Amino acid sequence: MALPAAVLVSIGLVAGILQAVGVLGPWWALAYLPAVGYLLGVTVVGLVRVGGDTIADRLLNAVVLATMHLAWGTGFLRGWLFGAESTVDSSRVR
Repeated sequence: MALPAAVLVSIGLVAGILQAVGVLGPWWALAYLPAVGYLLGVTVVGLVRVGGDTIADRLLNAVVLATMHLAWGTGFLRGWLFGAESTVDSSRVR
């Protein structure tokens, strides 16, 4: 599940950049749908499920979740594309 989601969001982000600089036509806006759906889902979870005392806390939760997931997804795709077989999490090895 993680790989398809990361790939779809990445395609949406790349398509957005290429469309902004004029390389892609307007019909490529459909490539934004996975990224928009993801952003909407993270925002709802940040506002409703994570908690916080004020609306500012809840909005910050949504920003933190999106940032954290984008960083994780970038690292996941990099490891998948360039190989991470030899990488060992030494904190989990005795």
